[in-house]
Amino acid sequence: MSSEAVSKTIERWQAACADVAAPSFDELTGVERLSILDALERERRRLSAVEHGLITGLVTACTPAELGVAKWAEVLTQRLRIDAGEARRRLAEAEELGPRTALTGESLEPVLAQVASVKPAVRSTPNMCASFARSSTSGGLSDP
Repeated sequence: MSSEAVSKTIERWQAACADVAAPSFDELTGVERLSILDALERERRRLSAVEHGLITGLVTACTPAELGVAKWAEVLTQRLRIDAGEARRRLAEAEELGPRTALTGESLEPVLAQVASVKPAVRSTPNMCASFARSSTSGGLSDP
């Protein structure tokens, strides 16, 4: 996808987010609110899968020094205005669940391929992913 096409897609997504944030939810029932929360959570999980690819691509495309800092966590902390712990968590999650490329250029499965293969909209929360990671390194999960 070209840079221009990506920019237009992001603009449409931002407009859709603004539309979702605009209405008042005062008139909704508890069940209706819970339904909306469920939909938002599914989209949040899908976005994290997109983020994994963007972060792994960023890490392979340049160095932190090229962006004016010493470490990748600093890049994310400064640009995304998140704390260092959150930046490290996102980097670790992208490393485990994001796409990888071999030195020869061929595509490789994510480190946690079994978790990454689950549809992003139903994939677990970051804390659950960390639990899966601990289980897989201790033999609790096995790749087919």
